Amino acid sequence: MATVEPAVRVNDVPMLEPLAEMAEPEMWAVWLVNRRAARILIGTPEHLTEVDEVEDLVHRKHHAGGWSQARYQRSVEQDVDNHLKNAAERLESFFKKNGFDCLVVVPEEEIKSRVLDALPPEVAPFLVDVIDVDVEHSKPDEVAGRLRAVVERREAMREKEALERLAELLPKNGRATEGAAGVLSALNEHAVETLLYDPLARPFGTHCPSCGVLDHQARACPIDGTAMDVDENILDLMLDRTVAQSGELLPVKHHKLDVKDGVAALTRF
Repeated sequence: MATVEPAVRVNDVPMLEPLAEMAEPEMWAVWLVNRRAARILIGTPEHLTEVDEVEDLVHRKHHAGGWSQARYQRSVEQDVDNHLKNAAERLESFFKKNGFDCLVVVPEEEIKSRVLDALPPEVAPFLVDVIDVDVEHSKPDEVAGRLRAVVERREAMREKEALERLAELLPKNGRATEGAAGVLSALNEHAVETLLYDPLARPFGTHCPSCGVLDHQARACPIDGTAMDVDENILDLMLDRTVAQSGELLPVKHHKLDVKDGVAALTRF
């Protein structure tokens, strides 16, 4: 389970930074399938629980020759197809009743393509990755360890894509901005789609206790002249406003965020 290090900060803004990644964690499903058995694990990268297991009668292959061998082999493969259909229906049933946000599939290598083809259409869009783990004997904690690596790769890819978009748009003065001045201005306009930030950043800013307007340096509110409250680190307020405006929070942990004040934003307009 994720934890937050103890800290004390006195402010009129909730300290959201340590909690930003803990709110509403994504629910992951892991579907492990071989020629005769299938399992469903559900949970988070920190903890998975096995919620379903199915084992079907599938005859084993043998290597005798002749027409009887061919007929027998077709029968074996039909058993496998029936097993995959059964396993897929169990996965679909679980999804419809409980739902999940992301799916990882663990197929037996020999039937990998058949397993992926068996994914129910409603479930297939949630597929994130395919990994190699012992289908029948791996414990949930072992699978969770592999899942954490998947999540880290996914986070790194999301960061990379956002940073590439930021690098493309900033020089064009397009739908992107950087630094405390730019981000606070975008938040005033409810324009922030994604807030990218260095978790160690401490951007300076001010905010009006009366109307809530944000600024990077003003000491008097440009709207009503009220004295602005000074925030030596206004990052928490940036996070708070982004969430309130249905924006995405993206802490940059796997790459270098080379922008002013350690904060930037992709904007809606």
